[in-house]
Amino acid sequence: VLGLLLALWRLAEHALAPRPMGSLLQPGPADSAMFVYASIGVTFLSLGFVLMHTERAYHALRQLASVDPLTGVMARSMLAEAGARLLAQARRHGRPVSALLLDLDNFKPVNDSMGHEAGDRMLRHLAERARNVLRGEDLFCRLGGDEFVALLPNTDVAGARVVAERLRTALAEGLLVFRGVELPTPLSIGVAEAARGELDVQALVKRADDAMYVAKRAGGDRIHQAGGAPAL
Repeated sequence: VLGLLLALWRLAEHALAPRPMGSLLQPGPADSAMFVYASIGVTFLSLGFVLMHTERAYHALRQLASVDPLTGVMARSMLAEAGARLLAQARRHGRPVSALLLDLDNFKPVNDSMGHEAGDRMLRHLAERARNVLRGEDLFCRLGGDEFVALLPNTDVAGARVVAERLRTALAEGLLVFRGVELPTPLSIGVAEAARGELDVQALVKRADDAMYVAKRAGGDRIHQAGGAPAL
């Protein structure tokens, strides 16, 4: 825009006050301004180009760090930051937050017997089904291996159990077929609710994780609530 304005100024100056022949070494104000702009403009344009691509590269790297490349859900590296923000909002407004810890019961046997491709398909299948059940405001993160965690804002432990059952049903009804073989995807799910005003994401996830292991030791394919009765 600056270059265009200077060009128009120079054009108007030359149109309104034509220079006599041989006056190239006697520039007017518009000529001097255009010369200065041409001298430093290239530098600023180059710097702007470099900064633009640096910003794009930063956003691309942040995207790679924040998304699990296999399943497309939130990566573990972002859980602490996003979870702390969610708990802080819940504390500010006095609203409940619950966590679900999901673990595929037969992931290791399938992964060992049918290969990593089958295991990867199971993980992507779980992520796809979970996205269909969870709300847009829920946080869904892959912790690693076949473990996932969902943080549910504005949801108490009773509501979280309902969501957990919907997840189990979605996996049971949506069978995964890999190379012509049906792969059941039963889930063990631990449920925990954040204490009033709690800001420790890791402690909340740990309670849900402990509850999940209770469900798994009880035979799997079931839901267990932290601090509740033994899983049946």
